[in-house]
Amino acid sequence: MERLKRVESEAMKIADINHRLLEIDELVSETYINDGQKIKMINIEKSSSGAKNV
Repeated sequence: MERLKRVESEAMKIADINHRLLEIDELVSETYINDGQKIKMINIEKSSSGAKNV
């Protein structure tokens, strides 16, 4: 039962992230450095959406 609760919790997190991605109007990306290699990634928290960011 505990494993099912954990799966449900993680599925809800994924659903929330997916919903937030669908609402993005303007992307904000940031460059991160991993093992000396620059990687550009989207910052969900800083990207603007029609709704107020949390």
